[in-house]
Amino acid sequence: IKVQLQSDTSKNVVSEAFTVFPWALKVLTIINTLTSTAATALPTIQVQMIDSSGNALSNTVTGDGFQLTTTLFQNEEQITNFGGTAVVTASNGIVTYTDLAIQNDSGELFLWKFTFTSPSPPVPIITESNAFTIQPAVIQLLQQPANTDYAGTTKASLGTAIQLALRDATDGNTMTHATQGTMTVWLEESNGTPAPLFGNTELPVANGVVTFTDLAVVRDAGASFRLRFMFSGVTQDSSTFTVSPTTIAFTVQPSTGQFATGQTSASMGNVRVGVLDGGSNVLDYADNSADQISVVIEETSGGSVHSSALTGTSSKQLAQGQADFTDLGVQQDASTHFQLRATMGSTTQLSNEFTIKPFEIHIDTLATPLQYTAGASR
Repeated sequence: IKVQLQSDTSKNVVSEAFTVFPWALKVLTIINTLTSTAATALPTIQVQMIDSSGNALSNTVTGDGFQLTTTLFQNEEQITNFGGTAVVTASNGIVTYTDLAIQNDSGELFLWKFTFTSPSPPVPIITESNAFTIQPAVIQLLQQPANTDYAGTTKASLGTAIQLALRDATDGNTMTHATQGTMTVWLEESNGTPAPLFGNTELPVANGVVTFTDLAVVRDAGASFRLRFMFSGVTQDSSTFTVSPTTIAFTVQPSTGQFATGQTSASMGNVRVGVLDGGSNVLDYADNSADQISVVIEETSGGSVHSSALTGTSSKQLAQGQADFTDLGVQQDASTHFQLRATMGSTTQLSNEFTIKPFEIHIDTLATPLQYTAGASR
């Protein structure tokens, strides 16, 4: 800008050229959450030059040569994996970016910084976009957890290489520039009930991949678990798997029973069965409706099952890792060599031996009088 002064003698005086800079910059565009592609396109972003009262400097034209330069940051760290025109000239006081794109990346807390660069102001004029998220199109589970058991320990390991990759929406490629952000995992039973999970459950992404190496189930067992993973608001479930206890234990054994007057069933008392880990601890989170323990009655010798002889409820849901059988009895049978067999999934255990006594013994046939005959010794 030059200022021309004119006196009444018609002599003109022209000042030296000087520049009037904007007071500040204002980003007009809100960047919402994006889904990653090979090159995730940003919406058109406009940055306006304003005065100290917030008014637009709309008379600033392209010929004035005012330019802004944009740079990309994530978690306050500058990154360079973007394309598009970074230096743009203002028109009518607005700088418009139409072709910015972020390449092979995903995560949270991305933002653009816009800097007034030409001509160079005496005091830096900088503004920022809102922070925004780029979500992966999908989280792909490269290694699923397998069925497991406690194997004589207090933790049921889920393996050393449960690996996941962040994929884009273009062709399913891994988001190799995704080096910031955290993947979270938690454990659920099939009905959505949270279950205790041991290990590092939050890990940083490295080149678009996360590997969980020490996950294990503790204090729980059952037929249907799943892992759930989340990154930047996107979730992925594993396939379901089974966690078996180390053993089943009769924490309250069946007792000797006897048929009483007027009864057709002989009670064996209250029986309690629990599921244990390798440290003989009750798995007190085992309480899913699918976590059932069943019992049958067997003879100790030969192990023949007397299923028709057992009365009462023979299958119970676990509650805090144990099942109480309160109405078990025996009908139409008696023996000094009975055992109960408890089963959960592939795990089974026998109780102590117990006796069921008859109410009484009847002699239905009376012996006839006998007499020695001549010459007989009996």
